[in-house]
Amino acid sequence: MLPSSTPAWADFKSAAAVRRAGRRFFRVFLALFLWAGLLAACGGRPPTTLQPASRPLVIKGSDTLVNLALAWAETYMQSHPEVRISVSGGGSGTGIAALINGTVDIANASRGMKEEELASARANGIFPQEYIVAYDAIAIVVHPSNPVNGLTLRQLSDIYTGKITRWHEVGGEDRPIVLLSRESNSGTYLYFLEHVVRLGEKDSDLLLSPDALLMPSCEGISAEVRQNPNVIGYDGLGYVTPDQKVLAVAREEGGPYVLPSPETVKSGAYPIARLLYMYTAGEPDEVEGRIFLDGRDICAPETDVVELRRRVGMVFQRPNPFPQSIFDNVAFGPRVLGWARGRELEDIVEESLRRVGLWEEVKDNLREDALNLALGQQQRLCIARAIAVRPEVILMDEPCSALDPIATPGIEELMRQLREHYSIVVVTHNMQQAARVSDWTGFFWLGRLVEFGPTRTIFTRPSQSLTEDYITGRAG
Repeated sequence: MLPSSTPAWADFKSAAAVRRAGRRFFRVFLALFLWAGLLAACGGRPPTTLQPASRPLVIKGSDTLVNLALAWAETYMQSHPEVRISVSGGGSGTGIAALINGTVDIANASRGMKEEELASARANGIFPQEYIVAYDAIAIVVHPSNPVNGLTLRQLSDIYTGKITRWHEVGGEDRPIVLLSRESNSGTYLYFLEHVVRLGEKDSDLLLSPDALLMPSCEGISAEVRQNPNVIGYDGLGYVTPDQKVLAVAREEGGPYVLPSPETVKSGAYPIARLLYMYTAGEPDEVEGRIFLDGRDICAPETDVVELRRRVGMVFQRPNPFPQSIFDNVAFGPRVLGWARGRELEDIVEESLRRVGLWEEVKDNLREDALNLALGQQQRLCIARAIAVRPEVILMDEPCSALDPIATPGIEELMRQLREHYSIVVVTHNMQQAARVSDWTGFFWLGRLVEFGPTRTIFTRPSQSLTEDYITGRAG
């Protein structure tokens, strides 16, 4: 848990205001429990007194997330006893449907919202805002007496489609295989269908065998696995108990068989890992002013935030590589967008690392933890991750302030090279750096744009006295 900025609060008394406060709560919720790197842009002011709410903040959805959300909510309510939070499960589809209908403040989901769900929400005047809140592994579980220790993704697909029906076909005893699955409104079910049964092939129409027993909850799968020696099931790793046996999974025959764990999920070694999400009905309400990109206000409610994140990359003040391998950091965006897999994805990773001058340094260690890199290398990796989705604009927030004097010139030279391909906007208090790397400069004072123009003009012949005072050290 890393610190983030203090959230903004305001008094609220009506139900509508409670919904707005719910969105503000979510910013605190994330600030308390998630990576600071994802939240560095969140601003705010010290909290004011919070009045008792007329109804609880309602969170509903993914059974995978429900225990985690409960823990977060309980921790938050301990420090804010005036706030009531209701958390329940029911499946990702249930939570998303409730968000679309306006009956919850936050929807938990173990999958991303589908395009048709987003369209339904927008038609209902709701513009979902997506937050990635955790990583999760889907564990393959069997009865402890089962002698099978590992399966490939292909074997799992064949088992769940009914091609393999007896355990002896995968090295076990001559017993029938009994299939357990979550119900179709579960995000875990949908992820398992798309990434395991269909092996990530978008044109596949494979379905689970009609013999699969659909269980209404994670607890239902756990209970059946504990008492039936013939069953195989899948569940979020957090729901696996010691009286179940977890199987190792290999991406392909002959590949390493990997057990799910926080370490193997972070490193990308475990093949059935996914993101977990929370959705709110739009952004927090404190946004003021307008920001235009190609003539369109990006703060407008109809803005497609997923597309916006692709078009505008972000590099933070302190390097924030994900706790995964070097390869998976750069591949993260293209994977989430569904752009590429296999050799095509490898090419994107290599090209991005070459553009930031990191390829030769890491090409033999792509599967190593990105957090083991030096700070300067980490910052170049974060830039590679940003450009892997081919943005039009790259925002850099004090990109060298956490680096030593040796690493800083390397990042500045990289900025000069990248500006041939991208529009780069840098926020810096280092006037010398601004003079070295920029073509145009804007001077802001207490949130107001004082002057904007060619960098050489701003630094040698500013038109505003406040600009001159700041540059010469008489102000600021």
